[in-house]
Amino acid sequence: MFSIKIINLRKDKIKRELMLSQLVDLNLLKCSQVIDAVYGNELDNSIKNFINLKRKPFLPTKFNRPLTAGEIGCSMSHQAIYKRMKSNDICLIIEDDVVISRDLIDFIDLIEKLPSSWELVLLGHQVARVRGARISVWGRKRLGKFTIGKPVEMAFGCYGYLINYKGARKLINAAKKMDAPIDHYTGVSDFVNLYAIKHPIIHFSKELTVYSNIAVERELVSAQATKALENKAFSKFKEFVKSSFFYHPIRFLIRLVRWCTGNLRTLKIIRSYR
Repeated sequence: MFSIKIINLRKDKIKRELMLSQLVDLNLLKCSQVIDAVYGNELDNSIKNFINLKRKPFLPTKFNRPLTAGEIGCSMSHQAIYKRMKSNDICLIIEDDVVISRDLIDFIDLIEKLPSSWELVLLGHQVARVRGARISVWGRKRLGKFTIGKPVEMAFGCYGYLINYKGARKLINAAKKMDAPIDHYTGVSDFVNLYAIKHPIIHFSKELTVYSNIAVERELVSAQATKALENKAFSKFKEFVKSSFFYHPIRFLIRLVRWCTGNLRTLKIIRSYR
């Protein structure tokens, strides 16, 4: 059974209305449902700390920094939809900060022609918010005017994708420990049989992100993680230098030079008064 799930925070009424108006224009409102998102900032601190304490470096995308409250809430919101899916369900999951192309109507009509082994199809994706992820020339499949294939790089963004029951069950198991944001699971082929549409038909809206603080949280946490890493590297360098055989002789010479320089400067000042 096909359905559209819109992830939206209750407080973001403007974004909800804008999304619903798009679906009305596309005549897709009847099969759509708004899902209340988990607001990460309202989660108990013990939950957020526990997740970050237990998380490990995420090898598929080399992600290794603490998750923000928004990222934790976002991941929990997507997983809540996965857990509600039944064996014959196909869900189009969209977040509330996207612009939907009218081509979506034509794509929905072609779902039955997808490869029999598909589990997740990204209808919106990007790399560094500049372009869509590159699709392999091997194994591409034509669906009417659309082309789908395997991404050859990390496809960021979980703001618009098609998922079936099998893919949902796999992601529940994979993302249980929450070692990375949810799009690090949906954007690689390590966990599900992933396809991506060559030319995205669901687009991330920069205008609508002004109502969200998840990007700001990410930048702040990334900056803190980078600073901590730099401090750690500098500390290791200091330890290495101090353990060196030449450290103490060189330190003594530097102090001697400073002492001599200071005395010469003082002597020069005294002479200037004569």
